Amino acid sequence: MPAHAEATATTGPVIYADFASPQRVPVPSGYTDIDKVVASRERDTSRRIHLERARQVLAERLYADVTVTLAVLRLRKGWSQRQLADAAGTSQAHIARIESGREDVRLGTLRRIAGALGVSVGDVVAAVEAQERSG
Repeated sequence: MPAHAEATATTGPVIYADFASPQRVPVPSGYTDIDKVVASRERDTSRRIHLERARQVLAERLYADVTVTLAVLRLRKGWSQRQLADAAGTSQAHIARIESGREDVRLGTLRRIAGALGVSVGDVVAAVEAQERSG
């Protein structure tokens, strides 16, 4: 199947994206890239505060009874993957691979992530291991 396919449903055009594909599929005309929307909202201080609080609420309400993963630690802080990546000196794609359990993480990266999140390296290791077990 192609990296993306378009179908028309009763609600309008729908885009299917194969997220396993390393290719970046161009956004069709008439659509907005969600990463651009979020980035623009995070540049506005008041909107960024609301986004951070929404992520914290997600962590509190949806992930309160689940095993703590790196994504849960990040959401508790109210951060996007990009914000954690910036604070830890890595890329958003790298954080996404770590959170999905597809990346062996170096000790230096674990230390930077722990420092950025304000938790211990042991907490980050446990979170990454939990993701790998569940993933």
